[in-house]
Amino acid sequence: CDELTGNIEVFEGMQLKELKFGGCENLEGNIEVFNGMQLKELTLRSCWNLKGNIEVFKGMLIKELNLEGCIRIKGNTLGLAGCPNLTTLDVRNTKIVEPIPIKDQHAVVQELSGDTLA
Repeated sequence: CDELTGNIEVFEGMQLKELKFGGCENLEGNIEVFNGMQLKELTLRSCWNLKGNIEVFKGMLIKELNLEGCIRIKGNTLGLAGCPNLTTLDVRNTKIVEPIPIKDQHAVVQELSGDTLA
């Protein structure tokens, strides 16, 4: 999709369940557009011109999130610990900090909540 141009803001207000883009270097916009969507899978691999903070996904029921190579996206994965369905997370080559793997984050959240999230 290296020839694709445009802005992801066209998706605002849509109720997408799955969206996959890879290598769309000319795709622009802020991932804030996904706030409130019922996304289960989101892949934006190597979409260099996308920006925003992964806090937008906090509390979502997203299962797979691949932002590998999105060099302008930032944040801290600790904010995603409250995403109970998140099993696959790829934030390599981004400005996103992942202090501990997401599966370990889920375990800590469950332990602190007395397993009420399970």
